[in-house]
Amino acid sequence: MFILVILAYVFIGLIELLPLYRKKHKKDFWVAAGITIVSLVIAVCLSLGVDIPSPATPIKNAINAISGK
Repeated sequence: MFILVILAYVFIGLIELLPLYRKKHKKDFWVAAGITIVSLVIAVCLSLGVDIPSPATPIKNAINAISGK
């Protein structure tokens, strides 16, 4: 499963990131690359069986802190 995840992200990189780099869209490239790397790390962890905690509770607490509830 680990190899399939890596191959899928190589394919995504070729399809999405390479054209941005070639067209000299530096900011778009770096934002897309950063998001892709974060999602790659999460996908690899999930394929290896690592339990990833849900971000729902911290997001809810942050929204409640901002809104004052």
